[in-house]
Parts: sequence; C-alpha cells; structure tokens
Amino acid sequence: MSDKDMSEKTLFDYNDVFADIVNLYFALSGINRRVKPEELQNIRSRSIYKFGDDLHEQERDIVKLWKPEGIAICLIGLENQTDIDPDMPLRIFGYEGADYRGQLTDKENAPYFVLTIVLYYGTERRWTAPKNLFDRLNVPQEFRPFVNDCRVNVVELAWLTDEQAKMLGNDAYVVIDYLRQVRTKKHYDVPEEAEIKHVDELLKLLYAMTKEHKFEKVRQTLPEGENTMKYVKSFFEIEREAGRAEGLAEGLAKEIANLKEIAQRLLAEGMPPEKVAAITNLSDFSK
Repeated sequence: MSDKDMSEKTLFDYNDVFADIVNLYFALSGINRRVKPEELQNIRSRSIYKFGDDLHEQERDIVKLWKPEGIAICLIGLENQTDIDPDMPLRIFGYEGADYRGQLTDKENAPYFVLTIVLYYGTERRWTAPKNLFDRLNVPQEFRPFVNDCRVNVVELAWLTDEQAKMLGNDAYVVIDYLRQVRTKKHYDVPEEAEIKHVDELLKLLYAMTKEHKFEKVRQTLPEGENTMKYVKSFFEIEREAGRAEGLAEGLAKEIANLKEIAQRLLAEGMPPEKVAAITNLSDFSK
C-alpha cells in the first residue's frame, strides 16, 4: 500500500472527517439527513470470498456503521480512487455483497442497507468510467428487469465548487482545496486561515500527494504532542521562520568565509595580523 493510500485512510478514518465527507455527499444528492461523528461505529473492513477452490481476502478502504440513537441504519463505505477504474461496479458489488452476507451472523443489529461512496482524486480528467453494473457489462435492455444492478456513487473532489467544498470541515477542505487548485492553477497556495484538528495526518497526506518537503518539514517541527492548530497560516509560519533562520545562517557563514579568505590574502602580502584583524573584524584567520 502506498504512502498516499495509507495517509488517505488515516485522515478520513477519523469520525469527524468521515462524517463531513458523508454529509457533503448527502447534500449533493438531496438527502436531508446528517451524520454525527458520535453516531459512527468502526467495522472490520476485510472479508473473505471463495473463487474456485481458493479463498481470497478483499479489503475496503474505510467502512463504518451509522447508528443514530443506537439503531443501525446503514453501513457506509468510503473508497479512495486516484485513477479512473472501469471495474469499480464489480468491486463495489463484491464489497457490498460481503457486507450483506456478514449481517446474517450479526446478532446485535437488525439488517441495514449498505452505501458506498467513491472519492475520486483525479485532477486531469473527470470520471468517465461506468457508474453502474449494467453499463460495465453491457446488459441488454430486455434482461435489465431481471438482473441486479450496482451503482457507483462518485464524488469528483477536484470539480467541487468552493461553496460545496466549504461545507466540509477544514481538514477535508484543505485536501479538496489542494485538488481544486492543482486542477485549475497547476500549483498550490496554502489557504490563509483554516482551523485544523488532525494536523499530523493532514500534513502526511499533503506530503504524500505533493512530494513537497515543506509539508514534512512542518510536521517534524511541530511541538511534541501537538495535533491541533488554529490556523493553517500559523503552522506554515513555522516552515517560513525555519527557512529564514536557515537562510540567515547560510549567509553569515558565507560572509565569514569571504572575510577569512581576504584575511589570508592580506597576511600573505605581509600585512601585520593586528591590522588584518582591524580591517576584517576577525580574530581567527584559520580557514
């Protein structure tokens, strides 16, 4: 599993970030419901299926049971996709089939429906792959009333409007704002202000997505145990200050090296050390 995949799972596995994503999808789809973080329960994301004589394991990215007032309503899965995958309907059918099969042994909860949301991170092209099983398999119209379909609920993150993106909490907003800027401007300007709850995980994801070392440098210079920052600007100021200090130190080192070189030339021409020290303001002429 890549660093980016791991970082996506780590950040979006937090109940508050997960709820923000689901609520955005509900709003985009006209569903008048909201998920609260405390209503979410983690569920095992791995399942086993048999193909031929062999057993295989399949793993969802993130899956949680939504239980408002303690009553299981829905199992919600998030699938992260960087690339367009024409086989997504087949994958989701397999995931959801295993989820329904698992309910046969669930003694605690009554049967509940399963909803899968695909988060598409692509910035070059919109999602063009089939969004249901019928289209992926080219099921003829006369057979469709008798064949079970499976739809793919795709959220094209980089194509959300700013108004839509701002419906999210700030952690998810920063990620989506990055994707939107890369799509429209081909570069990323850090937003001035945004309250961040999961700083470490957000910076790991931004670094995995961009490979820009400033994100990793900021993460490494955060105070130990600090995982909340009021403003994005405040923790990027750490990187700016470190860069300024590093630049000043490099400049001073170069200046001293130049003065020592001048001192050595003056000494070589026979100038007394006392006069050289007065001119260069150095007491140590060693290289």
